[in-house]
Amino acid sequence: MSDEKVPHDAAVTDVFDAGRAQVTWQAIPNFFHAVGSDGQAPVERPGKAVHAPIDFAIVVGWKAILKAIFPKAIGGDRLKLVHHSNSFRVLPGPVPLRKDGIVKNKA
Repeated sequence: MSDEKVPHDAAVTDVFDAGRAQVTWQAIPNFFHAVGSDGQAPVERPGKAVHAPIDFAIVVGWKAILKAIFPKAIGGDRLKLVHHSNSFRVLPGPVPLRKDGIVKNKA
């Protein structure tokens, strides 16, 4: 969260806006490498969209997630978050995360 103020006194009903994040080409294979799935990393091909896996959402949503777990009223457990006790599900409607996509981050 760098220079931003930590929202310790925020209410559980507050919206934690972390701005926008871009899905860059290099971030996708870097993510696969970080989680030990190098063999699944996408290959960029002309005319083909490069999609990120669903758990890549943790990368683009990280700032908003952290803002949302710091308030005392929420009592978030940062150790559970960083030790992979998170989960993801696909909701109908949105398009998958893809290279060069822009994501609005709110929690």
